[in-house]
Amino acid sequence: FFNRMSGGLFPVVGVVLCGLVLGMPIAPLAAPDTVYLGRGSAHVALPSLREQAAVRSEWVDYRVKNYLPKLMRDAGVEFWVLSQREYHEDVAWRSVASPTSINARRRTVIVYTRDPTTDAVTQQSFVSFEASIWTDVARALGTSGKFALNIDTNFAFSDGLASGEHEALATGLGPTIMQRAVRVPLLGMDFVALRAPTMLPYYRTMMEAVHAILGEAFTTRVITAGVTTCDDVRWWLREETARRGFSPGFHPSFALQRRGESGFISGDTVIQPGDILWSDFGFIAMGLWTDTQHMGYVLVEGETAVPDGISAGFAKANRAQDAVLKNLKPGATGNEVLREVVDETTAEGIDALIYCHPIGDHMHGAGATIGLSDSANRPVPIKGEVKVLAETWYSVELGVKVAVPEWDGQVVNFQQEEDATIDVGGVAGWVLGRQSTLYVINPAAKARSSSAAERGRDQ
Repeated sequence: FFNRMSGGLFPVVGVVLCGLVLGMPIAPLAAPDTVYLGRGSAHVALPSLREQAAVRSEWVDYRVKNYLPKLMRDAGVEFWVLSQREYHEDVAWRSVASPTSINARRRTVIVYTRDPTTDAVTQQSFVSFEASIWTDVARALGTSGKFALNIDTNFAFSDGLASGEHEALATGLGPTIMQRAVRVPLLGMDFVALRAPTMLPYYRTMMEAVHAILGEAFTTRVITAGVTTCDDVRWWLREETARRGFSPGFHPSFALQRRGESGFISGDTVIQPGDILWSDFGFIAMGLWTDTQHMGYVLVEGETAVPDGISAGFAKANRAQDAVLKNLKPGATGNEVLREVVDETTAEGIDALIYCHPIGDHMHGAGATIGLSDSANRPVPIKGEVKVLAETWYSVELGVKVAVPEWDGQVVNFQQEEDATIDVGGVAGWVLGRQSTLYVINPAAKARSSSAAERGRDQ
């Protein structure tokens, strides 16, 4: 299932990517000016929304049946209670709810009960604004056994019980029952983090679409050097997301680095030959989030390839990615992974900043944090002490700074991000693959194509 080749994906000159995403046609991409790195297949497709709902329901059932018993047993609880009102759901809601339940109805209280003898977990749901709902919940909780509530000061995924809802629950159940309530931060967080195995094929299809969209964004079909701005491409990505039937996970980023100017430049800046381009892009489908950063280069007149110093810098970022996958092991804390990666890259002379995060039901998902973009590779308090789990996904996100000789030693930041999975055996690999060379945009190829078209019209 994984592409574990050290070199990542074989570059394919031109793009041949036709497909259907959510039943919508995708035009073939013919771009002789670019090298496309994505693993786009001939047909990129997801099931109909009706079929997706059935599949997603199976995911919920699998996670409750296969993950929740152990999580509750390890937490020492017989019950897990999620209480919420419409439009103010627990953060775990999207991980436990039916895909046809967009929001909670009225007041919805879900009680998971673990049988201490069989370890099986059953679910009861109560929906009402009436005070009698608490009588029903109290009956479900019985007269003994601890029950977990999602309240925590550190982890958002364990803190989904709203303060007002907590007050209503405590009043409704009464002090005797509430004496059995406990806070177990890892219960909610780990449940949200764990991935059902059958999610992966669909997620891989989503990543094909991500690579396809980015593969077209970094071509002269979208970018005309000297005319197109960073914001033009940014909004093209947003529109293309909608056109293909996906929901935006976040507003895309698109920026450039330019010889003689420091840092990233974006907004209404016009893209010019010689610019190094960067994008941060993702979307949501089937309740799953993607998060990807790719880079490209615009050839200067007379150039036929990316300057060696720029290619070498990008290769160092690839090498830092390799170090993350090597050390992304279940049982290690986020800070332990961070330390191993920083030690390894530093020993190789790579100036890397590591800031990886879990992904899945959320973009910055539940699980161990591995560095932060503003922490200078320092250990992350609390969230960095969480352990990495098997059967989870991560966005391998990082930046590598390299002095580029062709730019008179100017430092360029090579930022990359690809989504990875840790399988049941604890082995990490790319969900689809990773960008192994820069996209190459050749303005001269577009000029030649335009001239040929003009001659054709003259005839």
